[in-house]
Amino acid sequence: MVQFMHTAPLGSAHPLPDPAGRGGTIGIASGLPEGPGQSFVDVYRLDPANPKTRELLSRYSVDKTAYFHSFGLTEHYAIFPHNVAFDTMAMFKTFGATIGSAMTSHWDGIRVVQHNPASVDKEPLVFQTEPFFHVHIANSFENATGIVLDISSSSSNLLATALTIEKQLNKTIRDSGDKIHLKRLHLHLSGNQKGKVTTQTLSVESRSSEFFRINPLFQSREYCIYYATEWFHAGSAYASMAVLRHDVCKGERTYWAKENWYPSEAVFVPTGTEEADGVLVFTALDGVNGVSHFVTVDAATMTEVTNVALPVRIPFTAHGEFYAGVAAAAQSLATETMVLV
Repeated sequence: MVQFMHTAPLGSAHPLPDPAGRGGTIGIASGLPEGPGQSFVDVYRLDPANPKTRELLSRYSVDKTAYFHSFGLTEHYAIFPHNVAFDTMAMFKTFGATIGSAMTSHWDGIRVVQHNPASVDKEPLVFQTEPFFHVHIANSFENATGIVLDISSSSSNLLATALTIEKQLNKTIRDSGDKIHLKRLHLHLSGNQKGKVTTQTLSVESRSSEFFRINPLFQSREYCIYYATEWFHAGSAYASMAVLRHDVCKGERTYWAKENWYPSEAVFVPTGTEEADGVLVFTALDGVNGVSHFVTVDAATMTEVTNVALPVRIPFTAHGEFYAGVAAAAQSLATETMVLV
């Protein structure tokens, strides 16, 4: 898929299921030419029936190699906030530098492309708004006048900031960190605001929210409820943490929280067809006793379903994914074992 004399070293940490009904997964590859020329962003589809071949859905050129930890995806569009450029020379200039040294700040608008083969090499739409940095995206969907993008927003480039134990143990540094908010951007494709971006802050401005999750059955669809890890939950202390459930449609916030407990990213496991039908699964560190727990919470009420102490301590930044097929196979194996016993 990659063009001659180009390399594609970068992708996204969060490929998404294809919302256009074609099946499979949509991912991205961004890279640079092996010589003078422009960098590029490719959007591709991976079909599980043919997993070694990527189908190119869109390609556009940029002046600087872009990095997207996550991107937005709707039924017809892929959305790319250009706020971080990948500069390999910046990393090599400093001895002992980390990959974060290459994640340089570079605002170049929000680009929108259609993800179908007919859109390859078509120029993207470019929307300008107040510059911001993002890591994760809660969801994106189309409405009557354009695209809604629910995205994390901070004033500093978190991808270039090392998350070290020393910083976490220093309360002054912890509590003075940049706040991260969930913002709703409306990219207007039609109407009297066509070409403009309107912005609304969804999270509480005195707190930080990240690691957004939704019911995956509502990915790329209009939705109401997101879940997130929240810091500064009880006031000015960064380490006051909770798992947030925010129903944007009703304006209701509910939480799972325990004093001196530190939860990881909550993963939504669907159990039915309604948006709140499911459980949240996450680990949480009991800071007083130094014991990690595996917790499941009712996604509708935020009440605990199970809470199991683990034999090992797990960092509260840990996060993972739920795969229904693997879970079904494990359940089948457990059932067979019980029958044999």
